[in-house]
Amino acid sequence: MRLMKIANKPDDIAWALADLGLGARPPPRPRPALAGQLELDFAA
Repeated sequence: MRLMKIANKPDDIAWALADLGLGARPPPRPRPALAGQLELDFAA
């Protein structure tokens, strides 16, 4: 790892994230499974 930028203010953080190609907001949550649909957990 290496230090890229230091940002303390919300505007600076948003600018730094945008500069890296990332959004200021987290990605949307996945939709809940439909009733009766099999749900597999591969993350374990």
